[in-house]
Amino acid sequence: MSEQAPQAEPHKDIKPIMDWDSQEAMSHEVIWWSRLDKRYQVEVRRDAENEYRGRLYIFDHADDDRLLHDEEVPVAYGALFGPDMDDIVSWQEKTVAFLDEDQPV
Repeated sequence: MSEQAPQAEPHKDIKPIMDWDSQEAMSHEVIWWSRLDKRYQVEVRRDAENEYRGRLYIFDHADDDRLLHDEEVPVAYGALFGPDMDDIVSWQEKTVAFLDEDQPV
């Protein structure tokens, strides 16, 4: 029987792109971001290969910006001039659902 190599912690090196104290609305790579409950930072980043796709990241700022969750999300119109309001609502709902379900109080 062969031993399995230890698996690396997925995404452990991924950190927020936007600075917690920034007032910037977005960057080239970040379509939308927000802070929630003075603790969590949420970013939606562009997919370099498909402009109609992005990745939602949820970080715990109180725990050294540890990545809690990430998932693929749709991006309407490629967000050329900023995110679509329906996308923002969807991303907010996904974030709240994840935090309400998976995080201890």
